[in-house]
Amino acid sequence: MLGFREKPPNRLSGGQKQRVAIAGVVAMHPECIVLDEPTAMLDPNGRAEVLQVLRELNKKEGVTIILITHYMEEVVFADDVYIMDKGNIVMHGTPREVFSQVEKLKSYHLDVPQITDLAHELKKCGVGIPDGILTIDELEKALEGTTGTGVVVPDETAVVVPDETAAAAGGTTGTGVVAPAAPLIELKDVCYTYGDGTVYEVKALDHVSLKIYPGEFIGLIGHTGSGKSTLVQHLNGLIEPTSGQVLFEGKDIRSDGFDLRHLRTQVGLVFQYPEHQLFETDVLKDVCFGPKNEGLSQEEAVKRATHALRHVGVPEEMYKESPFEISGGQKRRVAIAGVLAMDPKVLILDEPTAGLDPQGRDEILDRIKYLQVKRGITIVLVTHSMEDAAMYADRLVVMNDAKVAFDDKPRRVFSHFRELEKMGLAAPQITYLMNDLKEHGFDVDTEAMTVAEATETILKALKNKTEQKPEDGSLNSGDK
Repeated sequence: MLGFREKPPNRLSGGQKQRVAIAGVVAMHPECIVLDEPTAMLDPNGRAEVLQVLRELNKKEGVTIILITHYMEEVVFADDVYIMDKGNIVMHGTPREVFSQVEKLKSYHLDVPQITDLAHELKKCGVGIPDGILTIDELEKALEGTTGTGVVVPDETAVVVPDETAAAAGGTTGTGVVAPAAPLIELKDVCYTYGDGTVYEVKALDHVSLKIYPGEFIGLIGHTGSGKSTLVQHLNGLIEPTSGQVLFEGKDIRSDGFDLRHLRTQVGLVFQYPEHQLFETDVLKDVCFGPKNEGLSQEEAVKRATHALRHVGVPEEMYKESPFEISGGQKRRVAIAGVLAMDPKVLILDEPTAGLDPQGRDEILDRIKYLQVKRGITIVLVTHSMEDAAMYADRLVVMNDAKVAFDDKPRRVFSHFRELEKMGLAAPQITYLMNDLKEHGFDVDTEAMTVAEATETILKALKNKTEQKPEDGSLNSGDK
């Protein structure tokens, strides 16, 4: 953050503010630092840098580090891991000891590192590898010494790959999926500058053009301060472009006579930390606020609110509770329901799962995917989790230095993982593993992005490797 040292903190992005807060504590030179979800709003590069600083403080300066986190890969290099559940310490040990107990961890609604989960799935299918694998290097070495003997390849995973040749009058969405003739939202050469004409001038969007089609699930990723949050606030007119146009259903939202109030009922935005949007005395009243503000009757507002609450999985017995007395995950659901009750065509979510445990994260994202699939709502998800983007999005838009760097389906975007790294981003751990295995002679699909896909392609590669080896054990030409 050295380059931002003279900037006012209120002009920084959420992730940048988090870095400054961490720096403020580190500057005190404490003997012990306790960090509660310090990387929740950081991009992959920022997360790695913060963790590197913490490790250096620990190893070189002897500072005790207590890291509270829901990102399992962050504790791989810890000395001790404590697992808490309902106020009690239920597991304790080294990372290898703890993560060797995959099923037990999952019973506490926790994750393991993606590579550990993959190793666990391979082992269940008969691959002879040790328990407690924590890193890509460890899994690669374990696989190099195994064969496909006794391996059971499961039925193929149901992965839908868009038709590469699809085309339509309006073009494609960037994912290869046929797009309707007209986009729902379109940005044309949009620029936006904070503090325009002042000493604090910062260009947040630089000639951005983008089309969003009905029914898409778009993942919006980018390094901290790349312009993601600024971009999504243009989509429903909360910010007016310095130059360029924003169109909704073909109409310029800044043209005379355009109903911006109606636009904001059709393009709903759930901010970072959506629980900050809650304010009413009980959950049902909070979700009713939007529909009543639209002029709906109390009866119709309650009908809309209960429908929205059901869609996000909030139980009826919670409707009369204070929104400030429920759990963090439930607060997120209620905040999302408050936007859904407006019956929007587009739902924009800016880091909706930051700080949530794995179960809460998965439940929220599963519900959002359900809204896309079952109700046809267009989803724009801003996230720093490459794994979530790979799992849920149909299309990825990558922001870098206020511009759109990539706009394509996730498999294609993550194939550019080296370029993404230069932007402060990364690909899912699976992507790195697949490419490394390919270089070491394994016939795997380098476009695999999830644990299920990686399990399938590795098992097939091991089977093929075994079948190609002669009975005398000598290697065929080309074998490694």
